[in-house]
Amino acid sequence: MKGLISDEYRAKITELTKKRPWGGAVVGKVPEIHRIMIYSDSKSLLDYGSGKSDYLNQMNSYNMDLPYTIHEYEPAREEKAGDPPVVDFTLCFDVLEHVEPEKVDMTLHHIASKTRKFAYISICLVPAHSSFPDGTNLHLSVHPAEWWLKRLEPHWDIIRNNTDPKMLTLILKRKS
Repeated sequence: MKGLISDEYRAKITELTKKRPWGGAVVGKVPEIHRIMIYSDSKSLLDYGSGKSDYLNQMNSYNMDLPYTIHEYEPAREEKAGDPPVVDFTLCFDVLEHVEPEKVDMTLHHIASKTRKFAYISICLVPAHSSFPDGTNLHLSVHPAEWWLKRLEPHWDIIRNNTDPKMLTLILKRKS
């Protein structure tokens, strides 16, 4: 999606993830997310910042017919970088802290514009343990929970807020 990520940063991520694919943060939450999808009668899910497709791969490993479709958006993978469809439920785990600071508000607006009902968002609030080869921390947008909540508030009502000093984890309902 044009404008959400600079060409320079996309190239940096693409190069880094060739050596070490990003992902994994969602794996322990897959059964819970699936239950929420069923309970909320959501027919479509967008894994926003899908990394190496952990959610999709884990659901496929269950060999079951899903009552919803799964879509992925990942700017570092050319085949997943196109503008995603509007869905009922958006999943965004360990993504927003990687967004370029000047692109955060645009990215939050994009997520909201692609979501009809609910979002499950998890944001790390501290620097990453790893860096790019040039020394830049992998977490470009590190802010306190209150900073993130202020930016999410125009688009969302908070259903669940599990915050600790290192992580903000939210289930959100799209404001009408």
